[in-house]
Formats: sequence, structure tokens, C-alpha cells
Amino acid sequence: MKFKHISRGFTLNGYRSGFTIIEILVAIAIFGIAVIAIAGFFITAIQTVRSASNTTIASNLASGFIDEELAIAYGQLTPGTGTKDLITEDQSNPLYNFQKQINISCVDINLASADCAVVPSPLKKIDVFIYWQERGNEKNIQMSTLKNKQ
Repeated sequence: MKFKHISRGFTLNGYRSGFTIIEILVAIAIFGIAVIAIAGFFITAIQTVRSASNTTIASNLASGFIDEELAIAYGQLTPGTGTKDLITEDQSNPLYNFQKQINISCVDINLASADCAVVPSPLKKIDVFIYWQERGNEKNIQMSTLKNKQ
């Protein structure tokens, strides 16, 4: 009795078909390069989102400090350059990395700087600066408003 040889896998010209180890290594290398490239995009996206988040937080802080200064009576707003202070001393607070500086100056009706002692000004300019560190660089935003004497 003659047995037929049953081959596992397909044959092509008498050779078994399939992938060689070289082909598999090349495919893995190409896949690895693609994964690294895509990971780079994710890192850039995360940094962009963090930067946008910090800018939003700083804008909200500046707006809040502007509101606080506007609640103060005109006569109690002392012109001068404020100091750069931490928003909070608590290191566990997410706002720990932010600093504020509030400057108040007198301006005339043309918005030119005026000396409050020489010419009484009907307007005071309130400048709020918020500073923070981002990727080793100091970033800041400025928000300004005017307060009328009346």
C-alpha cells in the first residue's frame, strides 16, 4: 500500500511557504519605528494640552484678581508696583506654581501715564500679571482694566 505524503502548509515550487526570520525582523523593526513616531505625537499633544491648561488657569486667576481690585474703593487703590508673590504657600495646591503681581498706576483720559501726586487723575489702571514655569521657561499673562474715580 502506498501512502500519500500530506504536507503541512502550502508549497511553492517544492519549498514551504511562510515568513523567514529576516522578514519577521524587518516587519518588527518597521512596526517599532511607527510606534515610536506615534508616541512622539502623543508627547507633543500632552505638552500642548498642559500649556493650554496653564494658560487657562492663569487667565482665570488674573480675572479673579482684577475683580478683587475693582471691589476696592478708588481712593484706597495705592499706585505703585506690586511684588511678585506666590498665589499659595501650600505645595500640594495645584496653584503653587503660579505667582501674581499687581501694579496700579494713574492714567489720564488719553490713557497716558500720569503722576497722581501732580495731577489728580480720574482713572487708575490696574495691571495683573500671572507668572508660571513651563518646560524650564517662565511664562506670563497680563490682564488690565481701568477704575473710574466715580
